Amino acid sequence: MEEDIAPNYEIRRKNFQGTLPVQIRLDYSEIYIDKELPTYYIMQPRMSYFFLLIPQLIEFYSELLEGKGISNDEYWFSCRGEPLRFDLPIGVLYDTFIRENSSHDNLPFKICLHYHKFPTYSLQKGMSKYIFQQSLKESSMMRVGKATAVQDRLEHVRSMLNSIKEGKYDDFWRYNEEIGEHSLSQLKYFPVRIVINRHYHPYMLKEEKDSIKGNAFVIQRPVKVDATDICIGEYLAKTLSKYFFIQTEVIVDEDNIEEEKQNEVEVVERSIKGTEVIVNGLDIDLDTSLTWLIMNLSAQDNFLYITVRVPSESIE
Repeated sequence: MEEDIAPNYEIRRKNFQGTLPVQIRLDYSEIYIDKELPTYYIMQPRMSYFFLLIPQLIEFYSELLEGKGISNDEYWFSCRGEPLRFDLPIGVLYDTFIRENSSHDNLPFKICLHYHKFPTYSLQKGMSKYIFQQSLKESSMMRVGKATAVQDRLEHVRSMLNSIKEGKYDDFWRYNEEIGEHSLSQLKYFPVRIVINRHYHPYMLKEEKDSIKGNAFVIQRPVKVDATDICIGEYLAKTLSKYFFIQTEVIVDEDNIEEEKQNEVEVVERSIKGTEVIVNGLDIDLDTSLTWLIMNLSAQDNFLYITVRVPSESIE
């Protein structure tokens, strides 16, 4: 099985090197000047994180922020009025909040920078510096049942994060090989996270949904490593049964019409027309091998991020 699902290193490299144009502005309501605020533009790796931009944004807006005594922990980002989670890669946030039917009309990714009224209802203040480290520990625990390789190499973790920010693939993997590379026989579970553009729980009441603010809901469901590979549609049908389901179809063998030979096949369908399944900016067919996606398109914290976008008109 190891040979069958060996990673394609060229795809891994291209996955790492994907970028997004980003536009960032200070919140107009938090600063009082009689001229237009400057706008910050940058190409960012899809696998990077917004909190890594805070030092250079402080420098860019230094004339406006000087003397305000703001600590780095006070800054946060929003998109369309919603706070952006620190623990999700930039590309995942874009796919969840903005991307619609492969359209490029919503580029650049327009973000607002804030330093007042930190949204403690949805973000943890002061935790951004530990997020990548924590995510690596979680994925390591799922994969091999321990996180000592991460804890014992925190300097490597910081170097990995810097390599992600600067888009240096070879530097990243030089460090990651000591932390995250294991043979298939050593692995117990594959780490997978679903990010959906609404709050979802099969037993969540509507009034409970209404009481929660924010709209990037993360479901963490690891996949057991064994000899059986499943398609991403089967995984989603088991995890998001409200939006995906398996049905049996009868297929007639056209080469044996006279014998009326029929075969039954199981196919995964979407409960709501227009629901999108996206991995790192790519529209994914529901019959795609989940193991192949994990081996080739996982993020740098070793999680596979699957974005599910439910059409806005169908969201309760």
